[in-house]
Amino acid sequence: MILGADRRILLVDDNPSIHTDFKKVLLDSQVKNQVLDEAEAMLFDEAPRPKHQAAKFTIESAFQGQEALEKVLAAIAKGEPFAMAFVDVRMPPGWDGIETISRLWEVDPSLQIVVCTAYSDYSWETMSEKLGVSENLVLLKKPFDNVEVLQIAHSLTKKWLVTRQAAWRLSELEEMVAKRTTELESAGAEIALSEERFSKAFRNSPIPQAIQSLPAQRFVDVNDAFLTMTGFTREEVTGHTPLELGLCLDYETRFLKSASEGKVVRNVETQIVGRDKELHTALISLEPLTVAGQPHILMMAQDISDRLHLEHQLRQVQKMEAVGQLAAGIAHDFNNLLTII
Repeated sequence: MILGADRRILLVDDNPSIHTDFKKVLLDSQVKNQVLDEAEAMLFDEAPRPKHQAAKFTIESAFQGQEALEKVLAAIAKGEPFAMAFVDVRMPPGWDGIETISRLWEVDPSLQIVVCTAYSDYSWETMSEKLGVSENLVLLKKPFDNVEVLQIAHSLTKKWLVTRQAAWRLSELEEMVAKRTTELESAGAEIALSEERFSKAFRNSPIPQAIQSLPAQRFVDVNDAFLTMTGFTREEVTGHTPLELGLCLDYETRFLKSASEGKVVRNVETQIVGRDKELHTALISLEPLTVAGQPHILMMAQDISDRLHLEHQLRQVQKMEAVGQLAAGIAHDFNNLLTII
């Protein structure tokens, strides 16, 4: 619905002549405005003015409160609710105006109501007490002034329309907020799941790993494999630097600088000496990452001490085998000489 569209008004009065008077005031003004515009265009030989979106009223009548309620319910069901209603106070023998208004507001609280009365059946205080204080209620004394009726009709129907548009817009915003909240919650759940997976992979990895803050190089977390290699407990390591622990991490400053600049360092051979002073040779990899918005590095240390030891033993065996083959060759040659002699 847009400003300038038909605004539906319900007349509730037991007197048919009152309905006629209201329709003359509200509907004839629309016809007169159109006729005047056309006559002015013809008189001055001008093109008709472009039609502005003036309010157009659609009016329906009800002669008792029960009938008014039925019409309001039917209008809501069709998706064409009334913007306002002019309601007479005295409508014998059924509901009076106050009870009618109360019933109408039960099904449509946004309906703008104009109470029309020539008697003092109810004071404004009594009306407010029975109906509650509402900004949707206006009092119109009979006999009413035509201009006043037009002003009230334009004002209250426009107020109703703007209020509904604001409510629709608010509903759209709430839907957008709810949708965005759902998306954020979903994203948060995915992040939490990713963090949980990373945590499990980090803790259960057989490769010693540690997370250090930059530039302080304090340990934020370490996995069990790292503790096994160095001989420290998690409580002793967390929050401390390698220097404070006496843990020798012999990776060069240039590699740490590269990691702090966001570069990845892969498989740099270095020496690690833990609590037991046992020397470990390891391949260090440094991966930059962000934790709580702060720069950190993920250090992975692949202990190759056993492999190097086996390689050393293999080389020794290969040397001994080569010496044995050389000695066998010399003995063979010497035996040949002895045979000739």
